[in-house]
Amino acid sequence: MVYTECMSHSGFCAFCRSPKVYFKRKRLGVLNVLGAFVGAMALNYLFRYQIDPIVFVIFVANLFAIELAIKIRWRMSLICHECGFDPVIYKRNPEVACQMVKAKMDERKADPIKTIFFPLSLPKRREVKTADRGLKKTSRTTEELSAL
Repeated sequence: MVYTECMSHSGFCAFCRSPKVYFKRKRLGVLNVLGAFVGAMALNYLFRYQIDPIVFVIFVANLFAIELAIKIRWRMSLICHECGFDPVIYKRNPEVACQMVKAKMDERKADPIKTIFFPLSLPKRREVKTADRGLKKTSRTTEELSAL
């Protein structure tokens, strides 16, 4: 439990501001490489009863498996479980991220328990006053934000 706590980081969703926990690392560390090597040595000795050069093949396979698991864990921890916002997809293609959030919000609206007992505090845009000509520039209206 202590090892997991030092690997995770708490923060807030960029869209709905709900608290979430995400993993810090998205790449292999020294302990992961050491664990892959020890695991390769143990597997080799378990099946062959001696140390053979095949231990390097097992070591590389272990590295691939651990790297894949770390990447998937990091990537899944970024997605907000409340609103469905994904910052990686938003950075690549905002329209697709908007569709994902819409789908998650429609799913939340269909569930009466989540709407009553676990409401979201979605961001609201305020009017921005410009000092140039005394004109008010409004950002998106609340109808446009609810469409997101």
